[in-house]
Amino acid sequence: SSMEDLDPSDPIIAYFLGLLHTDGTHHGDVGHKGRVTIELAERDVDILRALTEALPLKTTIRTRTRVTNFSGGKQYTCFSLSVFDQEFRRWLATMRMPPGRKATSVGPPSCEFSHRDYLRGIIDGDGSVGFTKTGTPFVSFVTASAELAEFVGGAIHATSHRSRTLRRNARDDVFNVMVTNVPAAQLADYIWPSPDVLGIERKKESGLSVAQWRPPAEKAGRYGVVRRRWTPGDDAIVVANTDEAAAFALGRTIKSIAVRRWRLERALAREATVASSGPRNSDGSDCRRHRDRDDAKFTTQAAKPRTTR
Repeated sequence: SSMEDLDPSDPIIAYFLGLLHTDGTHHGDVGHKGRVTIELAERDVDILRALTEALPLKTTIRTRTRVTNFSGGKQYTCFSLSVFDQEFRRWLATMRMPPGRKATSVGPPSCEFSHRDYLRGIIDGDGSVGFTKTGTPFVSFVTASAELAEFVGGAIHATSHRSRTLRRNARDDVFNVMVTNVPAAQLADYIWPSPDVLGIERKKESGLSVAQWRPPAEKAGRYGVVRRRWTPGDDAIVVANTDEAAAFALGRTIKSIAVRRWRLERALAREATVASSGPRNSDGSDCRRHRDRDDAKFTTQAAKPRTTR
């Protein structure tokens, strides 16, 4: 691979760099053998496969199953994507990620880079997005790096003009940067501008939901935001037209039409999957139902964003 293809102003490279800066490890030595690895839980293997296809690098995906303290004695399967290329590892060392422990020293690259995609990478790595038990939308990010905390704080200020006081917490000596309500929706709208951006599907789905959030009618005046519900008639117009035509007909933004179309297509795909029916329980219910419930857990875990990673 030619390292000339590794330009951090390219959305794919910027995203990969963000994910590496939070979830990656750089082993070995840039002068000799070594490897760069991202390890994720099985449920997020989709992003590793997408990166393998998108990156101009030779990558290897491996799987391992083990029993860990936090898996409650159950087997836990994770997937790792590795790059062994020495030239790539030398390049990565110039991008604020030399071999060894990176927690406090890592930060955004000092050259030009795509801020939005790098931000999505670090949020996919060490951030959370979703709704608390009470339905409050949030985006949060936990890091030991002051520079990464400042970068996320800067993105919050740029999207909602809100300032965050950045302090390390006493217990873990890390920064927990968090926004809720309208500032969370504005930040999510920036991070996930459309359903087809590169990112972990599970977080993208949550991010698009948070981006679409509007305050309840009785509080809308406080935020200066008006909420409009989708009707079956609106959906019919979305399905029958291009994004631009539907946006014009319904007086909505092109992005809101694109996200609605994506949701409708996913709902149809799910119905088709259920119709082609997997295994059933003795009472006729779908055996896979508990899986959907597990996937939805992160939206119901309150005020402890770290549990929703």
